[in-house]
Amino acid sequence: MCASLFLPEILSAALADHLVGFHFGAGLALDYDTHLDHFAVGLDALIRYTLARYTPASGERQTLGIPSLAVMPRIRYVF
Repeated sequence: MCASLFLPEILSAALADHLVGFHFGAGLALDYDTHLDHFAVGLDALIRYTLARYTPASGERQTLGIPSLAVMPRIRYVF
């Protein structure tokens, strides 16, 4: 069994390999057009929250909330 930093070993033993859930999220993009022709740099940030229902070994259904954050740099050249 593999332990994870984000999901305790107790939960990982009780969870299935996939869960169906609802996703809620928002994103933000910053863009800077440089003084060079057709060249820009930017940053994208996405925040997502997932709600999934699961039934652990105890038999009582529970809701699992999974937050996530993705930050991606962007370099764009248009020719």
